[in-house]
Amino acid sequence: MAWYNYDKINSYNAMLNIIMTNRGFGKSYGSKKMAIKNFIKKGEQFVYVRRYKTEITKQFKQFFDDIKTEFPEHSFKINGNKAYIDDKICGYALPLSTSANDKSTPFPLVTTIIFDEFIIDTSTGIKHYIGNEVELFLDLIETVARKRDNVKVYMLANFISEVNPYFIYFNVFPKKGERFTLARNGEMVIDVTTNDDFIEEKKKTRFGKLIANTKYSDYSIDNQALRDSDTFINRYPLKQCNPVCVLKYGDSKIMVHFHKSGVMYFHKKVDLTAHTFSLDIDSHDATSLLNTSVLNYPIFKNIIKCFQLGLVAFHNQEVKSICYDIFRRLGVK
Repeated sequence: MAWYNYDKINSYNAMLNIIMTNRGFGKSYGSKKMAIKNFIKKGEQFVYVRRYKTEITKQFKQFFDDIKTEFPEHSFKINGNKAYIDDKICGYALPLSTSANDKSTPFPLVTTIIFDEFIIDTSTGIKHYIGNEVELFLDLIETVARKRDNVKVYMLANFISEVNPYFIYFNVFPKKGERFTLARNGEMVIDVTTNDDFIEEKKKTRFGKLIANTKYSDYSIDNQALRDSDTFINRYPLKQCNPVCVLKYGDSKIMVHFHKSGVMYFHKKVDLTAHTFSLDIDSHDATSLLNTSVLNYPIFKNIIKCFQLGLVAFHNQEVKSICYDIFRRLGVK
């Protein structure tokens, strides 16, 4: 069985390790193997994190099922939110949504935190990130680590999108064409990786042949972001642009410029002299105009028209994602 080898990412000795691979590459399997070895050899425990309690209930009871045969001399058991090896507690499962309830719980033997499937596909409308999720997860890390420096965090995901609350919060995104991206003074490392042999094996399967030359194949096999594309991603010198307005939506401010080529250019370098329009009541304050019927303004009619004609450019994937939400808010379909 192919599984992700943690030796390389661990060599960076970062506290926060973010791993994004194609589906089935064994990153979850590898993390379990690492956690099991840490307990058997050193008595170190782990915390397994999922977003919601329902995910814990469904997934954690099967935590050891695919790996326990590698350790035939040991016994494995799950009881509620606790994992046991040889009848000793080796790990805990915590749902992020209720993790604030565990702030007073000590975890002095935990050295590994595994957050599985931290990126979700919000385009389906089925799953959503928790409000203020990043700081909720940072609270969980602090609850476990306290003042100890021997705790490492592993955030695992299929490469659905680089536009997610965690990358936005830290303002860190994977460097294109490079496997590892280091950030936060070396305390964060992002690994976007796959394996050529693994790719070829998957392409030869019946399912691999079925999805050949599709976007899903690019994601599932070749580890390209499923929901990201470079369509309309471009960067223009601001000296070639004229300011139009600022769009305020949620916690985000998007600057709109009109480029001399006839393109509306969207980015996050706000011109403080431009009029600011709040598109929702929660983002409205004394510095902005609240518009419940923005379609009556010529500015917005021009922005929508440019978008419908494809005469738009976004500075990066984050800006594009926010703007698409804004267009939906404006009723564009």
